[in-house]
Amino acid sequence: MQRENFLKRIYTVLMTMILAFQLITPFFQVTAYGADTTDISTVLPDSANHSIIDNADVSFTDQNNQPSNSNQITPDTNISLHYDWSIPNKLKNNYQLKSGDYYTFQLPKNITYSARTGQLGDYGTYSITADGKVTFTFNSNVENHDTISGEFTYTQKIDSKTTAGSQTIDIPTTDGVKTTSIIVNPTGGNDIAKTGTVSKDNKQITWDVLVNTDTNALKDAQIKDPMPKGTTLDKTVVYPVSVNLKGAVISTGDPLIAGTDYTVDKDGTVQLIGKYAETNQAFKIEYTTDIDSSAVPDAGGPVKFDNTATLSNNGQDYSANASVTVNYGKFLEKKFDGQDNNGSQKYNWHVNYNFGEKSLSTNTQLTDTLSKGQVFSGDPKLTYEDGTTVTDDQYKITYNDDKTQMIITFPKGLDRGVKVAYQSQLTGPNDDQDTISNTASSNGQTVSAGDQQVNQQGLSKSIASVDYNAKTVQWHLDINMARQDMSDWSMTDSVPDGLTVDTKSFGLTDKDTGKELVNGTDYQVVPTSTGFKVTLLGNLKKHAKDWLVLAYKTSFDTSKLAHSLKWTNQAKATWTD
Repeated sequence: MQRENFLKRIYTVLMTMILAFQLITPFFQVTAYGADTTDISTVLPDSANHSIIDNADVSFTDQNNQPSNSNQITPDTNISLHYDWSIPNKLKNNYQLKSGDYYTFQLPKNITYSARTGQLGDYGTYSITADGKVTFTFNSNVENHDTISGEFTYTQKIDSKTTAGSQTIDIPTTDGVKTTSIIVNPTGGNDIAKTGTVSKDNKQITWDVLVNTDTNALKDAQIKDPMPKGTTLDKTVVYPVSVNLKGAVISTGDPLIAGTDYTVDKDGTVQLIGKYAETNQAFKIEYTTDIDSSAVPDAGGPVKFDNTATLSNNGQDYSANASVTVNYGKFLEKKFDGQDNNGSQKYNWHVNYNFGEKSLSTNTQLTDTLSKGQVFSGDPKLTYEDGTTVTDDQYKITYNDDKTQMIITFPKGLDRGVKVAYQSQLTGPNDDQDTISNTASSNGQTVSAGDQQVNQQGLSKSIASVDYNAKTVQWHLDINMARQDMSDWSMTDSVPDGLTVDTKSFGLTDKDTGKELVNGTDYQVVPTSTGFKVTLLGNLKKHAKDWLVLAYKTSFDTSKLAHSLKWTNQAKATWTD
């Protein structure tokens, strides 16, 4: 019994060990296989340059599988890479090839990559990843042959991200890198194209001339671009540009070197020289021109600049035209901006000066002259067109003795537009209506704002609000906006039939001081047969110099509305200056 139990225990232990060994063995086998395979580039002789590629040929066919040239590569061209490979008989350390050994290399750039697998003749398989990595994996046949060689072919299109123009297909071999030069031709592009851009300050035009974006062969190419009348060439810069397979510019390189890569004369004629004397390179020529002051019209308005650039190449001329229109403001313009809201018989004006942004000489002057009965009031405000303030060191203001003429001098000259805003003030009371005018002149030009009719500021009346539910009207009267020194002031207000004055609604305020005046002390309101009369009392009777505001309310009865369907409420004031 004991022997039987002992045998059972031995059997159980043996079975457990066998089962455990069976579970563990596969892992040891996988590990041993991975460790035993070799990247044969590590055992190649030094003379092989880490490569088994003995030779590589590149050939091209069109979309109809007809042979094509390396200088006529298009997005439809088939590019075939043919590799001849072999593994040397003698490897480092007398290494012997085994099944599972492998060799990897990278397909050249500028070719489209596509993942695939295939047979490597009798010696194994190959695989290609989406990023162009090729792996040869060898089978057991390499263990039984002394001479191991084969071929590998890959055919695809040009990479869509490849830039047009001169490119290379580079393939490392045992003898070094084998380079095949190609010319990639875009499906679009131009021999020459031109655009123009005006600077924000309307002082310069930049002309961009694109040359050879179709990447044709250029030989001793010359580009002429005579600048349009009214402009002066400031500088010329030539850049190489990269274009995509559609002929569109995708990047601009560093400027080329004048005298080494090209020459340029005073008129902007560019001659390609040096390594660019014969080339398929595309270029951008950037011409910067200053707009002459003489081309800017004093009256303002649009000015069109037009010119033509010409590429001369291999006995052929190719032209491109471009035009820009610059809109200029007037050299001198004057505006009347109306009565100042603060009264005192002041009026607002402004002059737009040099809005064509000419370059004016040092000590250039702007003269402003008022018509009779006005003087300049306060200090003018000078701002540039963008609203920023002209600093005090840029101008000087002087007046004549009676302050009817203002002269603004710009000691450093002026090349920007300036707005001059200022006020004039009547020198005497305007009891009814007056006519004022104003002229500005500079550099032989004179402009006027025309005759302006201005009303008296002794008394004005308006409706402040209407309450149609309550059938009431709130009236507002401005008294002495001109701020004259008045005495014995009184006003009569004629109230038409249908309007009834609320005698408790009267209020008189000194707008300048904010003081509420007192009925019966500072003024009095007395009913009349046609309305009411207001008279100033106390100190105001002798001297009323401030702007006063009278407010009162009336109710209305629409059944008494006149045939004209409106009420006319008139007020009239009298006083002594």
